[in-house]
Amino acid sequence: MSPRETKPGEFLCPDSEGAATMMTLKKGDYLFLPRMTPHKRVTKQSVTLILISSAT
Repeated sequence: MSPRETKPGEFLCPDSEGAATMMTLKKGDYLFLPRMTPHKRVTKQSVTLILISSAT
């Protein structure tokens, strides 16, 4: 499936070709994703998430 732009610079795609890496984060973990890195968040239960986004 091809991505669609949801707003300027933000894209949504149900699947990413070649995506296979999965990370499990625990309380207190920090994950940095460089700009334009395709990613997807999946949770099995309710979760509290703090998202810090920076635009320069």
